[in-house]
Amino acid sequence: MKNIELLNKLLAGNISPLEKDQLVEWFVSGDAHDELDPLYKEEWLNASSIIADEINGEVWDDVAERICSEEFQTKTNQSAQRCTTFVGQVCGLVAGLAIVLSCILGVMLHNSEPYVISVERGQKANITLPDGTNVALNSASTLSYPRNFGVVKRNVKLEGEAYFDVAKNGRPFKVETSHLDIAVMGTSFDVKAYDEDESVVTTVVEGCVKVLSDNGSEYILNPQDELTYSVHSKNFSKNRIEDVEEVALWSKNQLVFRGENFEEIAVMLSRLYNVEVAFLSDEVKQYTFSGIIRNSSLLNVVEIMSLTAPVKCKLSGNMIVISEDPERRALYE
Repeated sequence: MKNIELLNKLLAGNISPLEKDQLVEWFVSGDAHDELDPLYKEEWLNASSIIADEINGEVWDDVAERICSEEFQTKTNQSAQRCTTFVGQVCGLVAGLAIVLSCILGVMLHNSEPYVISVERGQKANITLPDGTNVALNSASTLSYPRNFGVVKRNVKLEGEAYFDVAKNGRPFKVETSHLDIAVMGTSFDVKAYDEDESVVTTVVEGCVKVLSDNGSEYILNPQDELTYSVHSKNFSKNRIEDVEEVALWSKNQLVFRGENFEEIAVMLSRLYNVEVAFLSDEVKQYTFSGIIRNSSLLNVVEIMSLTAPVKCKLSGNMIVISEDPERRALYE
């Protein structure tokens, strides 16, 4: 490793005459190749492990193309010609390596478009990020992350709802939404942040979460904590969730309703099943529904809501029509 340090000092321009002589002896002895070859192989493998597989090949192809280019050969030859001693030839080699490294960096910087996963209405998706984090993405949701995800930091952007089971690797993990940022180290939590919704909801199942709002407010959430942020009023409300495991049941194709009114439920059904919902009266929108529906076929959902709430739900093609049931209404008064 001492000789490698001398090579780094040579590249930095702060090597002493004595150290330069030692470096020459190292090259003359023939041991340099045996030490440098595995070193650079290891460095390339380490770099490859943090570059996404999809761009790793194009990085190398671009580097190889530039190495063979006339411009690269000219720069390397000029560097070598300026160095008349044996150490000067090393400078030429280092200059060539510097050009290669600049090529790699240039390709990585130009491949800055993020990966984007979008889930249509009526669909769900399960994703494993490069760091091993598992993400369940709900209907009508979009998750994006940079190509260098995990190199220095682990940031993702979410529009919609996702359940995160974050891998622990020592680097912070941050979920960015339109109004809040959620930072963790390794934990399981749900974020519901649809742009059209009036609130952003963060629920922690395991671990600890820090929520940062765009106005500077900060909240620490522990397991079973649920934080609701009102987009319009900018206010926060924090609740304790007893059956916190139910928060992620949507990712297992089970539906959980916790007293939402039918106007809110209509938005949920529209996203989950890609259907239109029509109300025959405004009053019906304010009825509420609670319960867990484990068989989440649309027909079953409609039937159960009709049996347990003072409403009639009729499925007709791609439309759910919800009206009041006068007979059942008397039971709820």
